[in-house]
Amino acid sequence: MTHLWLCFLLIITTLSQTEATVEWISRPRSRLFVDVGKTAEIKWKFPSGARLIIYKKKTMVGDEIMIASKQGSAEPQMFNATESIIRVEKSGALSVLKAGLKDEGFYEIAVAYNNGIILKDEVEIKIQEAPVITTFPSQAKGEVLYTGMTINLLCMAKGRPVPQVQWLKDDSAQPLQISYGSILHQIKSASKKDSGQYRCVATNQAGKTTHSIEYIFLRRPYDIDFVHNTALDGTIYEGESVTFTCYAKGNPPITYYKLLHNGREIVRSTSGKYVINEVKLKHNGTYCCIPINRASLGENRTVVLKVKARPGYWREKLRRTTLPPTDKEDWPSKKISITTTHVTSARQSSAILVTPTKSRLGHNSAKIVKGNIYVLFLSLLLTEIIRYAARF
Repeated sequence: MTHLWLCFLLIITTLSQTEATVEWISRPRSRLFVDVGKTAEIKWKFPSGARLIIYKKKTMVGDEIMIASKQGSAEPQMFNATESIIRVEKSGALSVLKAGLKDEGFYEIAVAYNNGIILKDEVEIKIQEAPVITTFPSQAKGEVLYTGMTINLLCMAKGRPVPQVQWLKDDSAQPLQISYGSILHQIKSASKKDSGQYRCVATNQAGKTTHSIEYIFLRRPYDIDFVHNTALDGTIYEGESVTFTCYAKGNPPITYYKLLHNGREIVRSTSGKYVINEVKLKHNGTYCCIPINRASLGENRTVVLKVKARPGYWREKLRRTTLPPTDKEDWPSKKISITTTHVTSARQSSAILVTPTKSRLGHNSAKIVKGNIYVLFLSLLLTEIIRYAARF
């Protein structure tokens, strides 16, 4: 009797030790994130010698579907209860190939041993998808954006889980705005400082994607100033000089300035300056300056030039430029040749040479010219008299 009791105690002790040693070797986390199209492997690992292994799937609505079963060392039996491509590994792990949205759900395993011990576990598979930006601002080719405009930057992205979406500008890491799924950033009354590159960044557990667009806000010419260096009322006299100066700001800088006189274009200047060295009556009238940059034309500015006549100015200028040289000027050193006929039997001709000098010119150039003409006249008259007398 004592021997029987000892045998019973030995059996109980052995069963207790066996139960204590049947435990999971390793189990995955309770939730497994898998990218679309990848393999989801639930890495269950348990002691060998299991009598029966059952794999089930519990859908999101609570339905249970038998996936596969395995008895002892036999090959697993697969059930085509789902559209998923599922494989039972030799280690006991479960692999879902080319995972998609249809494969989301809870996967269960039950491992039964001969001693009645059953190991159970449940893992949720969540399919995740990298973000894809579906809506993003576009800019037409050649489109010009001006300061003062309002620009709406809309960015929308899809993915699993719903991606975080944010707008950033240039190289700054500080977001302009953050949201989920979609985000609208508005640029109100845009200015030069709003020019730059804007980036929409969508991020979730599956990855990150970025789209960018560059905006350059142009400004038409402004702060325009157009003046000339005459009297305040624009009065100027003939013969004087005048300088017109046109200046303006812009983004980008001014390309050139167009100047008009009485509505007619007279010059295009990159400096904005226009000089008339000697004003005439024809320069009288209205002058207009139009600054131009790549953005557009600026507003025109006008000034008036009132040219007044200066009596005798042009006559005096003509006299100064046409009078013969005075005694203070260098007189030509060439000789003045006057041809006449000398009274000889051979009727030889000779020349009376008159060389003007400063002493002969004296103080009055006009008298010198008249004297020369008088000498010439007398010489010609004398020649004719000699010819007439020679006939007799």
